[in-house]
Amino acid sequence: LQSPTTFEPRGIGAPLFIEANTLKPGETMRLPIILGDAATPANNAYGTAFTIQYDPAIIDTASISLEFVDSWLGTYNQDFIGLYKNFGASGKIETALTRLNQQNISGSGIIGYLNLRVREDVTGNPTVRFTIEEPVLISAQEEMLPVEPMTTEAS
Repeated sequence: LQSPTTFEPRGIGAPLFIEANTLKPGETMRLPIILGDAATPANNAYGTAFTIQYDPAIIDTASISLEFVDSWLGTYNQDFIGLYKNFGASGKIETALTRLNQQNISGSGIIGYLNLRVREDVTGNPTVRFTIEEPVLISAQEEMLPVEPMTTEAS
């Protein structure tokens, strides 16, 4: 598989995407989950929920896990928590992250990691897409904040 490509956001708001990398059959990957960037940070954020869509014909569904470390949202299990559920048959991961201290935070960058392994039986040069669906970003006051889902791919 070749170098990753990032598609432009569809509107305004803090971008939310998987930072794709070059994937190789049989290789285990740790891909950053990004919320906000230098141009459009996530301001006054408290919690987020979203779905990650992936191709189960290319990704080993049993290898999927999320880690919520190195996050600008806070320190995992101290002032923020996250959870996820992998629906391997449909190639979806539903996830939610929230702070615990009733204090908003602003920032950009890594909020966690998507861990996966590319299936060893993948042949040719397929395109792997990671699509963020149904994102929600809220403040501690439960105000909806602008967030823009993005699709990334490696081919």
